[in-house]
Amino acid sequence: MHPVPKKFFSWFCILLLPMLLGITAGVLVAYWPQDPQVNDCTQTVDLFGLVTNFLVGDVSAPMVFLLSIYNPNRVDIGIRDLSGVISYQNVQFGTFSVPDFTAQSRHIIDVEADVLLTLPPPSIVTQMYQDYLDDTLVVTFRVNVGYKVAGFSGSVTDYTESIRTGFREDSDDKNYALCKCGQ
Repeated sequence: MHPVPKKFFSWFCILLLPMLLGITAGVLVAYWPQDPQVNDCTQTVDLFGLVTNFLVGDVSAPMVFLLSIYNPNRVDIGIRDLSGVISYQNVQFGTFSVPDFTAQSRHIIDVEADVLLTLPPPSIVTQMYQDYLDDTLVVTFRVNVGYKVAGFSGSVTDYTESIRTGFREDSDDKNYALCKCGQ
């Protein structure tokens, strides 16, 4: 048996190493995790009903947001923390969380988020009512999504939307491009 010349190993390494690096880079680029896209698909929000309920101290009115989540990745992702808040002038008056689930690769999944309302301070409720009458009420809807892609560490993305008086009560201006729910 003849020993393999050292030149063979050096040429072998020179050719094989770039090829392996190229394949590794290609796989990483193809499978590098991307943030899921969140879209609020709620067609109407009864801001007047919300404000008038707050005026009489009632927080039992049902409030549900319909969310669509698009997973642009080539692999399934685990949604581990989908939660959010609803606020007015940085005063939080609603929260929600959704149980963990798996979002299939390159699919849209629909989620219903039941909001738990809390009564804001009286001065805030009065200001909300006045802003509603002036057609300037703006409520902020913020969603945080914690997710994990297999083989990578977890990450967080968020989605924020401002709901203005008149805008969500007449939903023709809303973009429903990623919405399956409510259609």
